[in-house]
Amino acid sequence: MPQPLALLAEAARVLRPGAAALFASPYDWSPSATAPGQWIGGHSQRSASRGDPPTELRRLLSPDCAAGIDLGLVIDRERDDVPWHVQTGERSTMAYRVHLAALRRKG
Repeated sequence: MPQPLALLAEAARVLRPGAAALFASPYDWSPSATAPGQWIGGHSQRSASRGDPPTELRRLLSPDCAAGIDLGLVIDRERDDVPWHVQTGERSTMAYRVHLAALRRKG
């Protein structure tokens, strides 16, 4: 995902007001796919969220626009450490613990 915030903004654009979407991410960023400046949570402990992606997502989607931008979505419910397995080959898988958030479009 090259631009995670653009994905969230696009989700808000295509959802009707009040509609819901699920967002799931292990926040396992690869610089070859997503530039470090685009990572939710930043690329170091010096970021506003201290490098913690779920904390930054909560800030970005807070009802009071704590991050200073309005992406048009809020978090209704969330759950962390949800098991998720991705098949990477015929006989191999990658195991993740993802952050799952039920998002709702404002309005």
